[in-house]
Amino acid sequence: MRAAAKAPTKTSSASSSGEFGRVETLPVTGGQAARPRRTTLRDVADAANVDPSAVSRVVNNDPRASVSEATRKRILEAAARLGYRANVGARGLVTSRTWTIGFVLPSLSNPMYEPIVRGVEMEADERGYGIVVGSQIEGKSPRVFANLLQEGRVDGLLVASGTLHDDFIREIVEHGPGPVVMVNRRVEGVKSSVVVDDEGASRTAVDYLECLGHRVVGGIFGPSKIDTAVRRKAGFAKAVAAHGLQSVEVDRPGWRPEDGFTGARRILKEAPEVTAIYASTLLMGIGALRAAAENRRPVPSSLSVVCLHDSPIAEYLVPPLTTVRLPTEQLGRKAVQLLIERLEGGRERAIMIDGDGEIVERASSGPASAWD
Repeated sequence: MRAAAKAPTKTSSASSSGEFGRVETLPVTGGQAARPRRTTLRDVADAANVDPSAVSRVVNNDPRASVSEATRKRILEAAARLGYRANVGARGLVTSRTWTIGFVLPSLSNPMYEPIVRGVEMEADERGYGIVVGSQIEGKSPRVFANLLQEGRVDGLLVASGTLHDDFIREIVEHGPGPVVMVNRRVEGVKSSVVVDDEGASRTAVDYLECLGHRVVGGIFGPSKIDTAVRRKAGFAKAVAAHGLQSVEVDRPGWRPEDGFTGARRILKEAPEVTAIYASTLLMGIGALRAAAENRRPVPSSLSVVCLHDSPIAEYLVPPLTTVRLPTEQLGRKAVQLLIERLEGGRERAIMIDGDGEIVERASSGPASAWD
């Protein structure tokens, strides 16, 4: 049965990047104008008609806060109305926490990570935490990341990377005293992780192509020893076998457009009878479109291209790219929840977000046709 097409959700975020990571900044104003009085915890307590201790525990997400949901809502509404912000420095002196989470990304330019970052930021903000975002730099020592934890600059670390070696990540965990949660990847020896169902999403893509009549399909995957690539490739292979299709599979050292380009070019050279290509990242899908054009394989009349993970940018490619959308914003939220659970003494665990993806059908995919 053909997967239903879904309209893409358009989202956006704003940030600035510095030498280490991404931070929010406020404009500097001059002049001698009097500064407004800071809203105090007592102001919020008076507005909500509660004791200041109740306000303190609610706005600081203290698990000992024994108030009703109605009272909690009243306190938070009063705090928002009055513009109250908890004193993070004071909280840190009492709790020995920075109330800040570090988030290591492989790149700040990959659109796939935008909804994950949004989910992380939203969940962290709701729980009273700030985020320090840093990108992976080739050649950087694991100690650089572990030092964020050792020096007390962050309370815990989220690591999202599809290329860092497993040993590199295990070294971060070994040297860092705070909890580390893997995001969108599993690493042997690191017990805390949150992933989406990449294997199921690959099956969804092949199911969709089979419904369009494709019998010979290509698959482009990332580094062969990375868990994420292994799961995506396994789902592809299982669906190909289940439908009795023929396939050509290519592993690449990364997940970038150039990896998709070189992978698709190799597939089209070795197996020109291929009528559809599944690229296991959005950026790879962009590269596959370029390879199709250079090989004079019009998309989708002679070659369909489908990729994993949706983004608004897919709508503006030529042709617009069909994707398999997964709950990546929820992935970011759940990663923060697990990290905070660990900070509060919770157990280590591996989580998979339910859902094997939904097809967002665009003009890069269509019925199979003969190709001479």
